Amino acid sequence: MLHEQRTAMYRQRLALAPTAPAPGCGPHLTSLGRLLWTRGFDWEQVARAPALHLVQDGAGWLAVDGGAEQALAAGDAFLLVPGERARYREDPRRPWRYAWIGLAGEGARELLAQAGFAGPQRVLRAAATPRLWRLCTEIERVFAGVACSPFQAPALAWRLAEALAPEPPPGAGDPSLALRLLIDSGYEPGLGVDEAAARLGVDRTTLFRRFRRAYGCAPREYLRRARLERARDLLRRSPRSVAEVAAACGYGDPRAFARAYRAVFGCAPGEDAGLRRP
Repeated sequence: MLHEQRTAMYRQRLALAPTAPAPGCGPHLTSLGRLLWTRGFDWEQVARAPALHLVQDGAGWLAVDGGAEQALAAGDAFLLVPGERARYREDPRRPWRYAWIGLAGEGARELLAQAGFAGPQRVLRAAATPRLWRLCTEIERVFAGVACSPFQAPALAWRLAEALAPEPPPGAGDPSLALRLLIDSGYEPGLGVDEAAARLGVDRTTLFRRFRRAYGCAPREYLRRARLERARDLLRRSPRSVAEVAAACGYGDPRAFARAYRAVFGCAPGEDAGLRRP
């Protein structure tokens, strides 16, 4: 079942499991929410059940039980545990977009511990992979139906734990492919050739040369195009302003963003924003 929640701080689409799980089934999923739009998001709560949050865009911070804040970035996953007071908030310069997944049932906490949230660990870096986002889309589709099998929610919980498990780096053995997949999986603020080369364990010059040979352009140009493609998608389907989209895609100067956008797409960002679906 799909619901939409709107407040002055955020807009969220919520999919709830339409069918109760089989009795004694163990850990199972109960809901999937997508934070679609925010304005100064700053939330504090004591969770009643485990909830896994997956950051897709933007940046922010998490603090548990009044402790020190942990920085959050695109690709990170953070866990809210029953009984703990958690405060999570976005960086106003880089608004959030994320999904969250509710779990319940005996063994739910243990299942997440096996996936990496063991002991005091509340944040998993770069855990929200394309595989996990595809699973979120499937969960939402299943929960949006009129009914589903009582065994689907438990099965999805185990698939969630599997998707959180580390997997081999994309493009292992081919640094140019690895960099392309890194860019395609979602824009990361601050990502550049030097940082990517260090992450992939290759020399910057080698990475640059191989990427140009494989894709016919420099990594910086490919990244610029990916950022602008991401911006066009946000302009057409989200309620964010042009300035907010520019900031979310790494452009601190809206005028520079508008020039780059027009050079690639032949129109101003505001013209594409006018095409967004109601």
